Amino acid sequence: MATTVLVPWRPSPSREAAWRWVSKLYADFHPDWELRLCPAQEGAWCKAAALNPAIEACEAEVVVLADAD
Repeated sequence: MATTVLVPWRPSPSREAAWRWVSKLYADFHPDWELRLCPAQEGAWCKAAALNPAIEACEAEVVVLADAD
């Protein structure tokens, strides 16, 4: 069963460090899952705006929406 993890993303030093740790856990425990960062648009943060295009384009049977940290 294809699984994709979609992560809304806007980089910052602390989030980048957290994502390195979290993404390693995903890779260790679920190596067959696709991890996809979903960049946020410029301006005010909107999680839905970052995720919606990726959700619409995703063809996985299971989609996990997760934060990077």
